Amino acid sequence: MTYHVLLVDPRPERFPQLDKALQNVANLTFVKDFLSAREALLENPPDLLITNLKLGPYNGIHLALLASLSQTRCLVYANQLDVVLAREVQAAGAFYVRAEHLSFVLPAFLTPQVPLRDRRDFAVVDRRKAFRGGRRTTDVEILNTSVPNEVRPLS
Repeated sequence: MTYHVLLVDPRPERFPQLDKALQNVANLTFVKDFLSAREALLENPPDLLITNLKLGPYNGIHLALLASLSQTRCLVYANQLDVVLAREVQAAGAFYVRAEHLSFVLPAFLTPQVPLRDRRDFAVVDRRKAFRGGRRTTDVEILNTSVPNEVRPLS
C-alpha cells in the first residue's frame, strides 16, 4: 500500500532528504507555504501531514488542528526544542520531533506501531544521555590509582 504524505516546509532544500527517507513507501506532495498546505489538506486529506513548526505568519500547529478534523496523522518538527510549543503540538493531537531526527523517525510514522497520540513529556531530560555515576569493574583500577600518596589513615 502506498501512502499519501503532505510535506510543508518553506525551505525546499529539506525536500530531497525527506523524499529519500520515504522513497518507495509514500507519494509525497511538497508545499512551501501555509495557504497552499491548507488548500491541499482540505481538497485531498493525506495519510500523514509533515509540517515545519514555523510557517511565516502561521505555524504548523494550525495545520495540525486542521488535520485532526480529517483524522490525518500529523508530525510537526522544529529546529530547536521548545517545551511550550511541544505541548501545544501535543494538545493539537500531533507529534513533535526535532528537525535533526526527522529523517530517522519518518518511516515509523507510516506503520501501525506508532501510538495515536504523543505522550512524551519534553520537560523531562532524557536520562539515557546523562552520566549518572555508578561503578564498573573497569573503573576500579582508575579509582585506586588516582588516590594521592599523602593521604594517611587516621590512627
